[in-house]
Formats: sequence, structure tokens, C-alpha cells
Amino acid sequence: MGKTKLLVAGLALAGLTLAGCGGGETPGVAGTPNPGNVTTTAAGDAGTGAFDSIKALSDAVTAKSSDAQSAKMTMKTSAAGQNINAEGEFRFAGADTVMNMTMEVPGFGEMEMRLVEGIMYIKMPAGSAPDSTKPWLKIDPSDSSNPMAAQMGSLLDTAEKADPRNMLEEFAKVGEIKDVKSDTIDGQDTQKYTIELELAKLAEDNNLGIDKATAAELEKAGMKTIVYDVWVNDDNLPVRIVSEMTVQNQDVKVQVDYSDWGVPVDVEAPAASEIGEFPGN
Repeated sequence: MGKTKLLVAGLALAGLTLAGCGGGETPGVAGTPNPGNVTTTAAGDAGTGAFDSIKALSDAVTAKSSDAQSAKMTMKTSAAGQNINAEGEFRFAGADTVMNMTMEVPGFGEMEMRLVEGIMYIKMPAGSAPDSTKPWLKIDPSDSSNPMAAQMGSLLDTAEKADPRNMLEEFAKVGEIKDVKSDTIDGQDTQKYTIELELAKLAEDNNLGIDKATAAELEKAGMKTIVYDVWVNDDNLPVRIVSEMTVQNQDVKVQVDYSDWGVPVDVEAPAASEIGEFPGN
């Protein structure tokens, strides 16, 4: 039971890299939007114009968010009729990324996850920890004695990739903008970019978690591209990222919303006295 819940938490966190970049399953064919007209503007300039390349968009977002390296986020993942909702806050800093996130998993309850100094801490749902006074579990990828480190160590890399700036940098290497539309999200004027990524290039790059073996399986299923929708406001800050696809004949949608860019984010590790042993140890 405990290990199953941990793996469910891992799947939910993997949604931060947006379904399709985690590999491992064989989805159906994703639709490709028709190219649209793009009104260009200089990288770094906010306004009503849109960027004509992912590189220009990525450069603008990076330039604007360099001084606002933290944000709040909410995530909605739906798959096979189940919904997983999460909310939290990040400070994006590569290997020094910190995170605090809570999620509600159907059938399991509420879980909390913290990332501090490269170590992931997971608070089990009420009543599921062997010792109720020690509800936290520790995942240190360098600890070979940890039975779940090998299976869930990739969560640390996933959390780092949740930085939308990193996503756009990788998108620029393997994709192109297919459509741009003006849209309003939570009262903010935004540009909605539909971005198409080439599967073959993803496999060559491998920075988004799709290696050549996974790409081969996807291509056998008839899939050649992965499509994302990215909303960016007039300040060149990401507001929403969405991916939809079919995995093993099940529709999967992941939506991540970002807000309050630049908000102070301080995350502390749980007290050592509250950290318990992994189930089955």
C-alpha cells in the first residue's frame, strides 16, 4: 500500500513536465494544429505582438523571469476518469531548486512533497504511515540503501524540469510554433502558443525524458509529434502550460498554472524526528 501511494505521487509530480515528456507508455496519435499567422515582436519586449520562434519566446521569458525565479503553481491531471489536483510553490534554481507541494490523490488522500537541497521528502496521507508520529519519508538519490531511491530518484530531475524556462529552452531545440492566438487567463491578457515538438529530435536530445527506445515505440503507434499549448502574459511570464494526449487508449490531460512570479519561497526539510522508515524496510 505505502509503495503504491509513493508511485502515485511520483506520477502526479511527473505531470509537471507535462504528459509526453516522461516516456514509458505508448500513446495514440496526437493531433497537429494548423499553422496560424504570427505577428512578430523583438525578444524581451512585452506587448500585444507575438514571437515568431520558440527561441525568441524562450529568450524573452528567461530575460523577464531572471529576477523572478519563484512562483506559485496549481496542477490538474486527468487520466482514466481520475483527477489529481495539486498546488504549491517553487523556487527555480537548477540543482538547487526548492519545492513545496500538496496534492489530493483519489483513493489515497492528501500528500505533501518537499524538495530541499536535492532531497525529496514525502508526507504520507493520514493513517497510512507505519508510525503516525513519523509521517515523512526521505528520498535521497545517492542513498543506495533506500528501497525507493532508484524508482523515484527521477522525481528530483522532474522537479528541476518543472521550471518553464527550461522547458521552453528544450522546446526551442526540437520544435516550432504552429499557431498563436490572443487569449485571457484569469483576467490577464495572454498570447497562446501552440508548439509542436518533433519526436525524432526529442529522442536525439533526450533532455525531456524520451530516449530512442521510447521514441521507437511511440513512432510504431503512429505518433511523430507532441503538442503543447503555452500561455504567456504581456510581461513575458508563463501563465499556463497544457498537454493533451492519448495513453493506452485513455485520454490524458495535464494543466499547470503559474502565478505570483517573484513571491518569496522558503522551504524547510521536516524535522528528523518526523522522518520514518520506508514501508517494507
